[in-house]
Amino acid sequence: MQTSYRLAINGRFLTQRLTGVQRYAQEVLRALDSILNESAWKGVSVTLFVPPKTDVSLQLSHIRIVEGGIGRGYFWEQVSLPLLARKCFLLNLCNLGPLLHTNKATIIHDAAPAAIPEAFSLSFRLAYRVLVPLVAATSRSIMTVSEFSRQEIANFYGINSEKIIVVYAGGDHILRSKADVGILSRLGVAKGQFFLAIGVGAKNKNLPLSLSAFSNFHTNNPNVLFVVTGNRDKNIFKEVHFTKTNGIILAGYVSEEELRALYEHCTALIFPSTYEGFGIPPLEAMTLGTPVIISTQPALQEISLNSALSVNPTDSPTLENHMQRLSHEPALRKELQRLGFKRSQELTWKRTAKQILSTISQIAPN
Repeated sequence: MQTSYRLAINGRFLTQRLTGVQRYAQEVLRALDSILNESAWKGVSVTLFVPPKTDVSLQLSHIRIVEGGIGRGYFWEQVSLPLLARKCFLLNLCNLGPLLHTNKATIIHDAAPAAIPEAFSLSFRLAYRVLVPLVAATSRSIMTVSEFSRQEIANFYGINSEKIIVVYAGGDHILRSKADVGILSRLGVAKGQFFLAIGVGAKNKNLPLSLSAFSNFHTNNPNVLFVVTGNRDKNIFKEVHFTKTNGIILAGYVSEEELRALYEHCTALIFPSTYEGFGIPPLEAMTLGTPVIISTQPALQEISLNSALSVNPTDSPTLENHMQRLSHEPALRKELQRLGFKRSQELTWKRTAKQILSTISQIAPN
């Protein structure tokens, strides 16, 4: 039976810097647009509401884009958006949404501001401490990105875990970009002769552990380098201190095309995070057949399903040993490539979009 209702999407995320949460929102939007012409969803009318003067670069065929209201930040979300979307069921993709619009579903990605407060600014923590429980209480459905996040959100925000539905993210967006192999020469690295880390500024990415392990590894493997990408967001993340050693290349921001090339030609992605709600970079890497080293953090284990090497977030010697093995054991690399790629085929954005629409269709009025 065909489902019919009007769905509005909170487009405030398009005014924000692209991090994992905003990435999730953009890819869900693209995937939703791609499935709306399927028979099951042809009766769903979707409108993306965005603040004034928002640069919407996404190419959408079936989702209408409406710019309106006043303001851009919390004011637009709390005051303008409820008016714009008053006749629709509202989907909030990035943790927060308007309290006055109660006919809504909200995706809360994790409880990081409460679980690891030292990684966030005071204003950011306070906003989430106040707004997340209120948004959850006024939402008809809460979704999140992993079973780990479901339990964390319940524990830290006092939300009934039975109300929270797990909707995994995808990693196949990385396939849209053509690899820019020129990044290798620009950074001075050779194919298969470097490890890769994503996110230099976020404390939970556990960069000091990676640097410590690589420093010891590099002593006996001087031709292998370590590329670290990303820039620190001063408005959210506090300073991350580390000592730069030989063989480490701070690449800063890289484009999607450059990132794909780095994934495809590194020895492995190093991702020993202390806290993640999901972890998109390991899934991106696995989608491209890149071996991955992750921490024993529950969300990363949940996503990888034994398709990656694991290390305790404080265990530098084991991480160094994993680097040694991946550098010198081609059979191990090949097996991890196979397992990772297989797992990545189970977690796609189209699957995510269909789960979200299926959930909403059960509660949205016709």
